[in-house]
Amino acid sequence: MMIIFLVLVIVGIYYFVNSMGKKARYNRGSFLENFVSGGSATSLEILKKRYAEGKITLSEYEEMKNTILEEDEGYYE
Repeated sequence: MMIIFLVLVIVGIYYFVNSMGKKARYNRGSFLENFVSGGSATSLEILKKRYAEGKITLSEYEEMKNTILEEDEGYYE
């Protein structure tokens, strides 16, 4: 009886971790990458994704990219 319970717990944990991995891959890459990086994407990565998905035009992309890069340069000075 105890063995059946342990098997069910292990299977449950497996499905839970597997479903979390699928959600993370769908949203922003692999589960492991998000776990290691803290789950945060940089503003430039988000911008690239929006352009790739066709949510912004090339001119909007370039303008926003220049703004981001200018802000990054000011941050390090």
